[in-house]
This record gives sequence, C-alpha cells and structure tokens, in this order.
Amino acid sequence: MASTTLRRAFDKFAPQYRYIAEIPGTANMNYTVTSLRQAKAAIVDGLDPTDPDGWDARKALAEGAIAELDRMIEAKSAAMGEAARSARPVGGQERSSWQGGGWGGAPMLRDVHTGRAIRTYSAREPIASDGGEPDWGVGDMVRAAVTGDWNRLPSHMRAGSAGVGSAGGFLIPSEMAGFVVDLARAKARVMEAGAITVPMTAGNLQVATVTGDPAPGWRGEGKAFPVSQGSYGSVMLTTKVLGVIVPLTLELVMSASNVNELVMSQLTAQMALKLDAAAIAGDGTQDTPRGINVNIPTKNVVTLGAPATTGAYTNWSKAIGKVLAANADAEKLAILHNSDVVTAMDSFVDTTGQPVQPPPSYAKIRDAGREYVANGIATSGSPAATYSLVGDFSQVLFGMQQSLMLEVSREGTYTDTSGTTSAFGNGMVLIRAMMMLDVAILQPSFFAKVDDIRIT
Repeated sequence: MASTTLRRAFDKFAPQYRYIAEIPGTANMNYTVTSLRQAKAAIVDGLDPTDPDGWDARKALAEGAIAELDRMIEAKSAAMGEAARSARPVGGQERSSWQGGGWGGAPMLRDVHTGRAIRTYSAREPIASDGGEPDWGVGDMVRAAVTGDWNRLPSHMRAGSAGVGSAGGFLIPSEMAGFVVDLARAKARVMEAGAITVPMTAGNLQVATVTGDPAPGWRGEGKAFPVSQGSYGSVMLTTKVLGVIVPLTLELVMSASNVNELVMSQLTAQMALKLDAAAIAGDGTQDTPRGINVNIPTKNVVTLGAPATTGAYTNWSKAIGKVLAANADAEKLAILHNSDVVTAMDSFVDTTGQPVQPPPSYAKIRDAGREYVANGIATSGSPAATYSLVGDFSQVLFGMQQSLMLEVSREGTYTDTSGTTSAFGNGMVLIRAMMMLDVAILQPSFFAKVDDIRIT
C-alpha cells in the first residue's frame, strides 16, 4: 500500500482518489498515469492558502503527497516505456504475427520530410494517453458548463473553463479526447476489418510508401546481376473536420445519472458511421477524404449487373483472385458489404432448398470472422444497387489528430428532420463535437470491388 502520508493527504484533500493509496502493493502499479495526475491536481486544488489555521502542517502534508505521486508517475511512465521497448520484434520474428507493444502487424511508416518512424495503431490498440478510461465523462463536463458547478471534475478542468459560459466552448483534455476517439474507432467496421491509425501532430503528414519491388534474377558464372530498382511514392494526409451536434434536454443533463453513457453512445455511433463512410466511399468532394472506392484500380472491379442470386458467389471469387494477384496476404483479407447484400445472400439456396455454401476462398475469410456488415456502403440509384469490397484493410490509414473540440450552447438553434428548433425556447442543450482526420489508401491494388449488385 502507499505511504501513510499519501493516505492522509487523500483523506484531507482528495478522498475521491483514496483508492490509489489502498491498492495492495504500489509495486503492482495498478493505476493509470491519468488517474495519478488527476489525484495530484485534486490535492493542489484542495490546499487553501487563504485559511491560516495549520497552514504549515497542511502544506507539508500536501507537498509530501505530491512528491510521492510524482515518483509514482515517473515509475509508471518508465514501466510503460520499457514495456513498449521490450515488445518490439526481435531479429527473425515476423512483425505481422507480433501483438505486443502496439505493433499489431501495422505497417512501418516514415515521415517523408524528417525520416522519422511513425507509430501506427491497429483497431485493438488505444491511442488515448495510457489507454485508461477517465473517471469523469462528457456528460459531467456538459452539466458543469450548464450549471457552473465543476466540483465533479478535476481542478485542471475547472482552470480550463475560466471565462467560458454555457454558450461558449472548451477543449476536452487529451485523455478524454483519446478515449472518445478510441470508442469511435472501435465501432467503425473499416477499423475492425484491419485499418490502422496514425496520430497527426500537425495538419499535414506525408508518408513514404513502396509502389514497386526490386526484381532479383539468376545469373550465370561470370555474368552480371540484374539491376532492378524498386519504386517508391508517398501519400499526403491533410486533416479534414468531422463533427456532429447532439441536442439534449435540460432535464436529462441535470437529472439523468447515465447522461455520460447516453452522450458517449450518441457521439461515438455517429462518428463511427461517418468514419466508415469516409474510408469506404469518400470521393474528396465537399471536404471529404478520398476512400477505398475511388482508389480501386479499374482492373480490380468485377461487375455483377444483376440481383445477387445463388451463382453470384463466383464474382467474389474473382475479386479475391484479383487482390491475390497483386501479392496481397490471403490471411489478411476481409470482406465488407451492407445489410442489403447480407439479406440477399441469406436467400442463396440450392434446388433442394438447402443453403448454398460459398467457394473455399470466400469461406476462408468468412470462417475467420473477417466478413463485416458496413452500412457506410450505400444502396442507391435506379435500379437500386450497391457493392461489396474485398481487400487487405490494413492498407487503409487514418491520420487522426487526437484533440477533440467540445462546445456547449443553450442559445443556438439546430435543424433536423422535424425542422428548426430553438435551444433556448425548448429547454435544450446543444453539444457540438469536432475532430480532425484524413484517410489514405497505401496499396490500392490490394482492394477489389464486386460492383452493381442489384437490390430487389
């Protein structure tokens, strides 16, 4: 357990963080860096210099606790760094099979301008500061912004809110921003299928890519080796703004105990759907990213041009074959289509009424759990038609800035399917969340499309 000094300081200044002192054996370090920093801020905030009674003793107690928390933060940070270093692949180890330390099979990228290695994240890895969930949420911040009561939040949040009224905005700290971004990523089907994320520290990021491999060859005795130079390119990520407005009633904000969960669910569901749509079908117009669909080579498009019936599986076999012909890894392939295609496939039966089994190439992907329903793929047109994507989705790169802007207003208006509504007149609170990101396709030839699937 932690020292007596730390336990006494928590009792005196920040009882909500006493659980840290009661964890058996601080050597286990069963806490997050975020929680330690919040506990430290709470002790500082609880020390009132305007109260002269026993000031020296309280100050000494707080300083001792803060020094101990600093040592714990340093130890935890060092342990996290050592874990990351020890998780890197050793010589002869396949990186694609390595799951520790955040490698996760994600490709190695380098910044074109600086040459530095760029850390990438698979869908299973959090990009939040330490992967931990804060013990306060978006709903707490909204309630505080509306009521002016910041007691539920850490002191650094109160300091950041100075001079901001209910009609203004404020930035979510990095730990909450990262957590919200991680939730949105976890709900995005493209991410689930294997897309990777790279945090962006600026508005633009240019990364180098390999577009062609050298071609070794045999040589006879005394003959020269063949000369074959690989080809290289780059992709530019330029952040674009994704946002959503969530209206809440004042009664919900003030009274509902589960407001955090409700707000988080709305934010992440909407952002996840837009992330999917951008990565799948974004065409670069109206400030959208350029996604998979517009990058697929023409030779990798298989056109069905009819409703999907029992014999349609051969079209997916052709699409898989085109991706494999580009030397994509068969073990990484996934299939994405929307619910209309799934419904059509459920009707694939033979002459005896038994379900038709897909060909081995398709069945291998499906049985590995890499077939996903992504409603970011639209059904549209006349006749109504949609498409299906096959590919190695680890070649989809999300460049994402981790900061999230949250603005709260009680005075604005919003327009939805029911018309225009006054927030003030109807007792509503408007939350606007914005994040900045872009999408790049590293290897377009690793994707194919089954196009013009008619929906009856």
